[in-house]
Amino acid sequence: MNPSGIPILDKAPDGALIDRQKRPVNSRGYLVDPTGNVIDDRDNIMFSKQTLEEDGEIPAVFRTGLLK
Repeated sequence: MNPSGIPILDKAPDGALIDRQKRPVNSRGYLVDPTGNVIDDRDNIMFSKQTLEEDGEIPAVFRTGLLK
């Protein structure tokens, strides 16, 4: 992450965003499956693509820690 909190991402040869371990991520740095769903490191879907905000961020209620 840079000082502004924006993830530093690489690009694969096909132009897709990847992390340092060469795994596919979205523009916010979350791991994604081939259809764009946010997944965990075991490939379990955490948030469907339809649930994400337009910029690929997870919903605010999950980021604030209000839901546990």
